[in-house]
Amino acid sequence: MHNGIVSVQDEYKGDANAYVSFGEDRNKELYIVNMANGSIYRIAAATQTVTTAPQSAVSLQVYPNPAKSYCTASYTTAKAETCTIVLYNAVGVQVFTANKMSIAGKNNWQIIVPANVRGNCYITVTSASGTRIRQGILIE
Repeated sequence: MHNGIVSVQDEYKGDANAYVSFGEDRNKELYIVNMANGSIYRIAAATQTVTTAPQSAVSLQVYPNPAKSYCTASYTTAKAETCTIVLYNAVGVQVFTANKMSIAGKNNWQIIVPANVRGNCYITVTSASGTRIRQGILIE
């Protein structure tokens, strides 16, 4: 936004839940931008309830960080289920996607980083039950 004018950029095709920018207008109203579809949302003043993650939630660690040609995603699930892992590059484009049947407990997944991927990236692990967790990684 510049001098009250909102400009629309090219559509973002990465993570459908990537909200990356927020701010307030001159009336102190809060707005958030959804990069997946370019929508701008005004956040209404209301009381929000925060709940804890369900038992099927995954936890994620990515190492080494920074990475070069590979990295390992180490994640824990509460039950055996199919998980999808996605590596997004610095501009939010998917550069690696795979599915894996995970066991209940700790799982390790080695990711070969494509040669042209560099910079601040992130990895998401999504369980079949819909739980998603994201971790940033620097790729040199």
